[in-house]
Amino acid sequence: MTLATPNPFEVVRKASGWFLTLGIVLVLLGLIALTYTFVVTLASMVFFGWLLIFSGAVHVFQAVQSTGWKGFGLHILVGLVDAFLGVWFLTHPLVAAAGFTLFLAMFFIASGLLQIIAGIARHVPNVTWVIISGLISLVLGICIFARWPAASFWFMGMFIGISMIFRGWMWIMIATAARRLTAPAA
Repeated sequence: MTLATPNPFEVVRKASGWFLTLGIVLVLLGLIALTYTFVVTLASMVFFGWLLIFSGAVHVFQAVQSTGWKGFGLHILVGLVDAFLGVWFLTHPLVAAAGFTLFLAMFFIASGLLQIIAGIARHVPNVTWVIISGLISLVLGICIFARWPAASFWFMGMFIGISMIFRGWMWIMIATAARRLTAPAA
């Protein structure tokens, strides 16, 4: 007795309804995030805080489990720093958002400049797109920096909202394409 392997095209086509649902939900959540950017910014800082606390706990637990290891002290130190930062993010979410926003502004500026330099020096293929991408990153970084610290209240929420909308749209397009899938001719 042999089990028939499912046709992957049919499996994806049947799941297209779930892809569509996921896409619609993400687009709606993204629109809500764009409406309430301040709340989403605060929620993201609280979420990052809990992630850091969890990371710190895992590092400390790992260090205790491997006491004979040379990296014991480093694991403990990283765990304590992560936990400290996590608690700080939870107790000072607005200050954390300001620091995070400033970091992102500097990251976009540096990344944009490096992309432009790499494009001008022709160290990468598709030079035009690399330079355009670098210019967009540079302008975004400058815009964020010029509005800092006020941008800290809304930037993370806007960033998350736009990301959710684009990701949702991606799933909607995947669902649309999946519904048109047919098995290739043998």
